[in-house]
Amino acid sequence: MRVITRSRLIALSLLVFLGYSRVQSVESNLNYSGDLVQDQMKISKRPLVKNLEQKLDPSIFSPDNSSAKIFDDNSLFYTDLSPSRTQPGRRPELGRQSTMKISAGDSHTCAVSSSGVLKCWGLNMDGQLGNGTKNDSLTPITIDSGSLYQTISAGFFHTCGVTTKGELKCWGLNDYGQLGDGTTLNKYSPTVIDAKTSYITVVAGKSHTCGITQSKQVKCWGYNYDGQLGDGTTEDKMTPTFIDSGTLYQTLAAGGDNTCGITTLGKVKCWGNNDFGQIGDDRMQDEYIPIPTLIDPATSYQAIAVSYNHTCGITTSGQLKCWGSNEYGQLGDGSF
Repeated sequence: MRVITRSRLIALSLLVFLGYSRVQSVESNLNYSGDLVQDQMKISKRPLVKNLEQKLDPSIFSPDNSSAKIFDDNSLFYTDLSPSRTQPGRRPELGRQSTMKISAGDSHTCAVSSSGVLKCWGLNMDGQLGNGTKNDSLTPITIDSGSLYQTISAGFFHTCGVTTKGELKCWGLNDYGQLGDGTTLNKYSPTVIDAKTSYITVVAGKSHTCGITQSKQVKCWGYNYDGQLGDGTTEDKMTPTFIDSGTLYQTLAAGGDNTCGITTLGKVKCWGNNDFGQIGDDRMQDEYIPIPTLIDPATSYQAIAVSYNHTCGITTSGQLKCWGSNEYGQLGDGSF
């Protein structure tokens, strides 16, 4: 019988212990568009523009010119941009629907179809799949069949989503209050959070969560040791708490212990852990930033993606910029 512990998470943290960087430009010759989804010895402390030889297009990674594919037994998530053809290993196009949203956590994955159906699969030791059990699932299973979802976000061991009615629901591990229900008890099925507030999106980090309300304000909750909630403190919050009063947001991204967002004016703000320079404000390492801090103020952004120790964004002019740890070349500037 397979035994899974959280020691893997500790090991992961140790593996990414070294590195930094500030925001720099990565490849100025190409224009980038679309959404960044939400995935060291050299440190760059400000956004770098990176000139990649290829555009961010799924087709360049796929030899048969098709998009990434997700299959379950009912072909619900079958997506394919290539012409229909018969090939070994490819399922027939029976009742296929395109996947609207997909999110991968530490060891589980959830996806929302274009019709709003939520399915999850993978590790389930803390209830992160949301099917009411602790049993792992090797294939996609329907979750919360009575609700339709517009967005989903998988954290390390918890999951949150927003229904088409604007309801925020969370489930899974809750040791730091990352579910936002006022307790530290795990939930094994989707649980309505902050019922009086309507949400448009939510992002789940390692042990914290943030969401944008219908009024475009940001609320965060959960683990706050590094200021990743952005409320100016390092105290954990058991329920959604307003941050950055007076600023309206259009999108958010949560990393391990840090968070970034793009305001409705197109400006990037980041907060939380800065051990690798992933905040991008040119500060020294080992500092945490407990309040949303304006990054690269002269530039407007359309998309942002945050990992454990580095950050990348796409500007409104189509440039790709990355900052933070660069031990494995993850900033894409041609160096380590």
